Amino acid sequence: ASFGSATSVVTAPSTVGWLAADFNSQGDVALLYSVGGTIYVVKRTNGDWGSPTAWSNSVSAVTGLACVYYGDWNVMLSGQDSSNNYKVWTCVYGDGYSASPGTWSSLAELTTSSAGSGVEFHCPYLAFPDVFRAFFVEKYTGPESYSRPFWSHSLATADFISNLWREPVPFNLTSTYGVAIAYHGSYAWLSTPFGVWRAPLSPASVEVIDDLIEAMAWTEPFSGRATVVLRNDDGRYKDIGSGDYAAIKEGSELLIYPGYRTAAGA
Repeated sequence: ASFGSATSVVTAPSTVGWLAADFNSQGDVALLYSVGGTIYVVKRTNGDWGSPTAWSNSVSAVTGLACVYYGDWNVMLSGQDSSNNYKVWTCVYGDGYSASPGTWSSLAELTTSSAGSGVEFHCPYLAFPDVFRAFFVEKYTGPESYSRPFWSHSLATADFISNLWREPVPFNLTSTYGVAIAYHGSYAWLSTPFGVWRAPLSPASVEVIDDLIEAMAWTEPFSGRATVVLRNDDGRYKDIGSGDYAAIKEGSELLIYPGYRTAAGA
């Protein structure tokens, strides 16, 4: 494979900060780019690029931009508002699903930090392998500074414009520019300049309630832990990590659903 000749799409009024693009099922492309605190969009329809137009929202600075098409061009950005608070927002550039073609929805906050807190947000990435999945960088500039990716995903039945997301979770990685998301078949891929990771979209699971002997969980202000004891008198758990017990391995998630017992049973 080889690249064709470069095409000049637009000349921006000043330095372009961030770029994002995706296309719909008709092959129409929307290219988004930021100049200062303004996001512009220019579309290619039937092979021809149009003229750029500015969005209808307002922020004071953009520190990252991502876009994925699913019914509309669904956009995630990070930056600062007029009070210098850092935020991660979502919005929609419409293609007729949740917003009229060529229109912008209002900004909706995904997470925020107060001005002067030393916490900044940068470099969002967005994809739709099964639900909307996102990464962004939380950068702390105070003592014990760090730049750590956080991840989140939308609810299974939620439209992007509803802005219904899982509380962002820190990812065990240091990365200034975040983690890029891609997917193919039944796998999702994460990549940085120094590493690539792959995981199934539908990981193995196993129900162990019938083998439970004891379960204890502790919740503390800044931590938590749990201990689960299972019966193994017949050696059923001697080959964990494979077969029926493939889900039981280092790094797996343990889901505990507390219940109670009444006179009528559990």
